[in-house]
Amino acid sequence: MQPAIINNKENSASAKQRLNTDTVRAFLVQIGRVPLLTREQEVFYAQQVKQLMQLLEIKEKLTIKIDSEPDFSVWADAVGMTESQLQETLDKCEFARQKMIEANLRLVVAIAKNISIIIWSLSI
Repeated sequence: MQPAIINNKENSASAKQRLNTDTVRAFLVQIGRVPLLTREQEVFYAQQVKQLMQLLEIKEKLTIKIDSEPDFSVWADAVGMTESQLQETLDKCEFARQKMIEANLRLVVAIAKNISIIIWSLSI
């Protein structure tokens, strides 16, 4: 009986390892499909992310001032926009933030891959 239990545990651990490996591989394939940003795109997206941070800072200051989270209309008034303008701006800024994150993840993965190749070649 004992060997079967150990074997099941080994199979379970092996299955988890394969799942982890497959998940990482899928992530690396997916992130590898993300195109690198041009210099112009990077500057454009960075400006939008900066605007998002400024909008969130204003919201945070309002939250402290009124001791609760402000209504969307109050936030929009505080930044000099209509609610629809604020929502559109937030959507565009969040899109830019996501693009920057994805492009930077691709860069990190590429650097890590190059470093691992260098380390592997030095160990031979």
